[in-house]
Amino acid sequence: MTLTFQDAFNRVFTHLDEQGKRAVNQKNHCTHLAPDGSKCALGALIPDGHPAQTCHSRWDVHRVADEYSDLAGIAWPKGFISSQVGFPKKTSGLCFMSKLQSFHDSASTPEAWKFMMNEKLPKFAETFGLTVPERIKK
Repeated sequence: MTLTFQDAFNRVFTHLDEQGKRAVNQKNHCTHLAPDGSKCALGALIPDGHPAQTCHSRWDVHRVADEYSDLAGIAWPKGFISSQVGFPKKTSGLCFMSKLQSFHDSASTPEAWKFMMNEKLPKFAETFGLTVPERIKK
């Protein structure tokens, strides 16, 4: 089954809500799979045991896609989604995941994390006509 944009958003949103913090390595750089088992936005969609979990922390979504094309439709949606407001009118699955990843990477304080979960991610979902899962942690 190919990952839809709604499924990707739901899984990332729920994962980040349950985790409650960024996934970082010993140098405090965001990483797909941190030593404590936490995962970033993209890392939440990479299957356990896949080599992309351990790739360099500086690899962005597009670099991962270049190296691991087998993750298309698994770790990012295939195709495009239309924006309900503003530009660009269409966004690729890679750009969609890249934006979700940037929200994770920039939420470096508890206040920023709360703002991301309560404001940024719901507004992002609204932009694409997606629904927001119910929060587990508030």
